[in-house]
Amino acid sequence: KCTYAENALRMMGLTHNFAPLIVFCGHGSSTENNAYATALDCGACGGRHGGSNAKILADIMNCSKVRMQLARNGIKIPETTKFLAAQHNTTTDEV
Repeated sequence: KCTYAENALRMMGLTHNFAPLIVFCGHGSSTENNAYATALDCGACGGRHGGSNAKILADIMNCSKVRMQLARNGIKIPETTKFLAAQHNTTTDEV
């Protein structure tokens, strides 16, 4: 979990100046009877919705043990910072 968290934060360039609320937003679509439906979903998620990945990452980032290890590795997340997950529907543009 710690490696996943650290790599994700470093890839995003999010290693300091944390806001009180950080939202990881996956994306996906909603279609019916569409043979190309997965083309509208997240390619990085294997043609699936990305909301579950956002939720898992937010849960990992909110874990106190993970934050302690991140602090040892130079990424100090304030206790007041909370991570939330969302999903953007690319068909309806709703979150």
